[in-house]
Amino acid sequence: MTILCAALCGLTVWLVILPFRSAAPLQQRSPLAQRNWRQHWPLLTGLFTALVVALLGKIGIGLAVGGIVGTVSSVAQAAHKRRTAALNSERVLAACRELSALLKLGMGGVDALKAMVGDCDVFAEPAALAHLGGDIAANIGKLGDEPGFGSLKNLATAWKISETTGASLAETVDVLTAELAGQQEIKLAQAVELAPSRTTSRLLAVLPLAGVLLGYGLGGDPVGFLVDSILGEIVLVCGAGMACAGILWCERITNA
Repeated sequence: MTILCAALCGLTVWLVILPFRSAAPLQQRSPLAQRNWRQHWPLLTGLFTALVVALLGKIGIGLAVGGIVGTVSSVAQAAHKRRTAALNSERVLAACRELSALLKLGMGGVDALKAMVGDCDVFAEPAALAHLGGDIAANIGKLGDEPGFGSLKNLATAWKISETTGASLAETVDVLTAELAGQQEIKLAQAVELAPSRTTSRLLAVLPLAGVLLGYGLGGDPVGFLVDSILGEIVLVCGAGMACAGILWCERITNA
């Protein structure tokens, strides 16, 4: 148990300090790169839980509970990312529609951004740069690194071409808006189609609980067997591991 606890402690500490060991100085890293450490929190939570329970003398229970906690945290994180990306996609679509409408009225790109100040939070930074004469295309491209904002990279490219060659920006933004609307419909359809698969995988993962209840109904003591014997702990770790692996694999497939 000492070796296992030491390994869990070492892995937990490593995950904590890993994000801060970048070769680039902190001030040279983008805000997105500075937030990348958050992707480790489900694993970190599971390891910490496993360590705490293992220190109480129940190694198998610690591994099982840690795996479950880590899996639940990972699923919650993935769901949060999907919701954030979907919300951001809707915001980008609304912003591009407003920008397209202003450009169709005959405004230039910079004037359109200035007119959107206070009305559109997506283009808040580019609009501020429009007043200061900054590099608008580069700023829009940087926004494209955020979840759900990827389409803004195309807008940044079109903006740069328009600034360089004098080509019309209105037609490009209009086409981009139409593409975003189509992508939004596709993503909504995908979410509806994939929802039953995610629900089924989670229901299958909790079926072992029904088996435990059935064991009590037959007069047995399944929990006592799982926590008070070596064989029971092995069965518990293997069962929890397979259930967690099934959920994570389903999440990976449906998020691909």
